[in-house]
Amino acid sequence: NAERTEFLWEHDQAVEARLLLLGGLGDMAELLRLMQQFAAALQAYSRVLRLAHGSGTTEAVHLNNLANLHMDMLNYSTALGLYAQSLEITESQYGHAQHPEVGRVLHNIGLCYRHLNEPEKAMKAFDRALPMLVDALGEFHPEVGTILNSMSILWSQSAKKMPKGSEERRVAFLQALQAAQRSVVIRERSLGPEHPSLAGAYSNMGRIYNLVGDSTAAQRCFIRSIEIAEKGEYTPILGRSLSHLAQHDFQNGKVSSAQKKFRSAVNVLRVTLGVKHAYTRRVE
Repeated sequence: NAERTEFLWEHDQAVEARLLLLGGLGDMAELLRLMQQFAAALQAYSRVLRLAHGSGTTEAVHLNNLANLHMDMLNYSTALGLYAQSLEITESQYGHAQHPEVGRVLHNIGLCYRHLNEPEKAMKAFDRALPMLVDALGEFHPEVGTILNSMSILWSQSAKKMPKGSEERRVAFLQALQAAQRSVVIRERSLGPEHPSLAGAYSNMGRIYNLVGDSTAAQRCFIRSIEIAEKGEYTPILGRSLSHLAQHDFQNGKVSSAQKKFRSAVNVLRVTLGVKHAYTRRVE
C-alpha cells in the first residue's frame, strides 16, 4: 500500500529501488485517473509529488500527469499552472533544446489554453510544439498526427467566429481542413486504417467539411468514423458521429433515417458521457 511504499522510500537508499517505488505509485495514481476515481487519484498524486520533489524530469512527468487529471476534472486554470511547472523543469533539464518532452508539454498547454478560450496562446504553444515533435519523432509519427488534429480543431473554432464570406475565415477553414487531412494520413500510415484513434480524426474532418459546405465529403467521413468506432468499445466519438450523420440525413429530407440515428446517438452518449452531460442533452 501507499504507506508501506513511503516507508521503503525513507529506508532504502538505492536509487534504482526508489525509482521503482516512485514508478509504482505513479502507475497507481494514473490507474485511478483512468478509472475516474478523481479524489483517490489526487491523493495518490500528492504522495507521488512529495517523493518526486527535486528529481528533475521525473517530477516534471508527474506534474504533467497531475495536470492531465485536472483537465479531466475540467479544472483548466489549475492544470495550466501545473503544466507550466512541468515545462519549466523540462526545459531546464534539456537546456531549452528541441526535445520531444518539451513538445509534449507544450501541446498540453495548448489544449489547456483552447479550453480556456484563449486561441492565440493555444496556437502559439502548438506552433512551438509541432516542429519539435516532427524533428524528434519523424513526420509520420502518431503524436504528430495528434497535434495536427488539435490545431485543426482550434483553426475551425476560430474560423467560426470570423465574419462570414471573409478571406480570413476562408483561410482559417482551409488551414483546419489541411491539418485534419494530414492528421488522418499520418495516423493511417503509422497506426493502420482501423486504429481506434482514427474514429475521432475522421469525425473531426467530417465536422470541418460540414462547416465549409461540403456535405458529401462530411457524410463519408462520419460513416468512416462510425465504422471504425463500432469495432471497439463505445466512446463519445461514436455518439457524436452518429449525431452528425443524423443531422446530414435530416437536412437532406431523410427524416426516418435521421430519427433512427439520433436515437442511436443518444443511447451511446448516455452510456459514455452520462444523461446529464451537456452534449447528450443537446443531441436529445
